[in-house]
Amino acid sequence: MGCHATIYSLFLRDIGIKQDQISALNSLFWLTLILSELPTGMLADGKSRAWSIKVGFLLMSFSIGGYGLAQGFWSALAAEALIAVALAFLSGAEQAWLVDALEARGLGHELKKVYAQNAIWSATAALTGGFLSDLLAQYWGYRLGWFVGGVFMSAGFVLALVCLGKQGEPKKRLTEWQALKASVAALKASPALIWAVAAAMSLGFINPFNHFWSQFFHGRLQGGSLGWIWIVVYGSCALAGVIIKCVSFVRGREAGAILGLLFLTAAGYAAIGRFDGVYLPLLMVVLHEVGRGAYMPLADVFVQRRIESNFRATYGSLHSFLGRMGNAVILAGVWYFSRSLPDGEEKILSIWSATGGMLLIAVLFLWFLRPSAKPEPLVVTTASSTQ
Repeated sequence: MGCHATIYSLFLRDIGIKQDQISALNSLFWLTLILSELPTGMLADGKSRAWSIKVGFLLMSFSIGGYGLAQGFWSALAAEALIAVALAFLSGAEQAWLVDALEARGLGHELKKVYAQNAIWSATAALTGGFLSDLLAQYWGYRLGWFVGGVFMSAGFVLALVCLGKQGEPKKRLTEWQALKASVAALKASPALIWAVAAAMSLGFINPFNHFWSQFFHGRLQGGSLGWIWIVVYGSCALAGVIIKCVSFVRGREAGAILGLLFLTAAGYAAIGRFDGVYLPLLMVVLHEVGRGAYMPLADVFVQRRIESNFRATYGSLHSFLGRMGNAVILAGVWYFSRSLPDGEEKILSIWSATGGMLLIAVLFLWFLRPSAKPEPLVVTTASSTQ
């Protein structure tokens, strides 16, 4: 995915899509992803997690590569929709397969370190791909980065075919509907899981940064290369993975750290537009990316330690379904309230300031509603215990 990130909004503008249409496009992307989450998660637990991952990478290779052929809003929307379905196949299945594969090898206690290492590798891969796409765009235009991304996703599909085995499958197989019922029951029984969903929904406020950062810095650099900006952005994500890998947290008591990271994410994001030039805004981006990059693996551990093997993929998709509803609603709101503003940096900064401030308010509410520091027992549901 990093192969197109540095040129994403620039490519869309190049094919005639306006800033408000980018928000509309991404709202429809999130809506498609949300609607696809539960069916794909249920299939992963009911059929096979390895199968779901392979299908996800196959669809990603077609959709990412095909995006380079887009000519306008509707063809871009078709590519976005296929990417959304592919991500839905991957979202719950990947994490579930990883967690249970570690458990099968007696390495469940290493989950946080593995998630953190994955964050480091993902950031490094995205950094390399983003720098490459920016370099390619300077000489051959924006489309080539998408084609290169499709090749990388095809390589991921081949690796999934070769490497994924049965060790990451559920210990006891449930039907799709049993897995869904068990997931809903687990969520209802756990205040901590409900709180984690609320935190995931609140993170949707930062999505406008993803859509407009390249336009913002492209303007500040007066058309110069974004490659070194990308190095700073994803270098910060890699640094976040290193921090989470090295720092110890008491099991079941990660809520305070999660809130601190959300606050750092929101404060950096809201402050980007408060400074002139490039370097101080970029420093705020570093704070934002370190907070967001460290939040993700820690939040994943927080959730996975409270879920059973039998319905892990389905619950992951349910969590994503609910959390990503915030993304779709927020992006729709951004489009609605900003559609009459003229395109340009002032519009971008208005959106960032408003959504960053809202995230700070959300963090305050999450602080008052944070779960007890006492670790919750694993919830054993009727559907899974009777198999």
